[in-house]
Parts: sequence; C-alpha cells; structure tokens
Amino acid sequence: MTDQAPYGFDESKIFTVGPTAEVALPHHFAIETGFLFKRIGTSYRFRYNNSDFNQRLRGNSFEIPVVGKYYLHDRSIFKPYLGLGVAARRTFQTSELSPPRSTFESLSPWGLGAVAAAGVQFGAGRLKLSPEVRYTRWSREGQQIPRNRNQAEFLLGISF
Repeated sequence: MTDQAPYGFDESKIFTVGPTAEVALPHHFAIETGFLFKRIGTSYRFRYNNSDFNQRLRGNSFEIPVVGKYYLHDRSIFKPYLGLGVAARRTFQTSELSPPRSTFESLSPWGLGAVAAAGVQFGAGRLKLSPEVRYTRWSREGQQIPRNRNQAEFLLGISF
C-alpha cells in the first residue's frame, strides 16, 4: 500500500513473502516473528550535458519483525487482534547506470522500525488465515535505493 520510492519510477514488487512463527502466551497474548522478503527497485531518467542517462536501482529487502499481539477474545472462529513491536531491515542493492554501463553493489546497514498491526485470525481445524494491516515507521538508513520511512502493508498469513 506504500510507494517505496519517494521519487523516480517505483519498480518494487507488490508482494511480501516469508515464514513466520507465533507463540501463544497466557491471557490472550502472543509473540510473532518472521523473516520477510521483498523485491524493491526504482529507476530514473535524466539529461545531463545534452546526453540522456538511465539509472536503475534494484534490491532485495529482508525484514525480521517481532510483534507482541493481544487477541481481543478467543471464544469464536474470528479472533481480532492488535499488535505492537519492532522490526529490523537490511537490503542488498545493485545500481546500474547507462550509458556507459556501470554497476555498483552494496549491502545496507541494519535499519530499525516501530511496528503497529491490526488483524483478525479465522479458520477451523488446522488451517488458519490472518489478514492484517501493518504500519512500520523506519529509521533513516544509508541505502542506494531511497525508501519511504512510512510503510503500510496488507499482509495475509496462512498457518497450518
């Protein structure tokens, strides 16, 4: 739901994938963590000294969220929840400039973010679905690919 690049043409993919695990705690609480992958990218076209240049930035973003959840009730198939937590993010990035064609690769430092989530878990038996809206406010990170510090996502968790 968030445009990742604050300027330029956003070439990020619209999906986030990865495994997550949740541990149930007493009194309707739980802790969830995971390892999430996103494909990010942006491109620019600019003119300098009567020549046209293209720059394409691509990257793989890896996020590790840790979210404390509170289930509002657990007596039905629908279990609404609220969550707060933190997330760490690191990105491997490739920058390509043409003409002439030149490539630069880098690994960003770890960035941290504050996470807020709201969703509902429902299902019967072993199969459970958890649609969730998640907001993350990221710290400033030294990256080749400019990223929006505000990240809003719709996630769908599937558990067995």
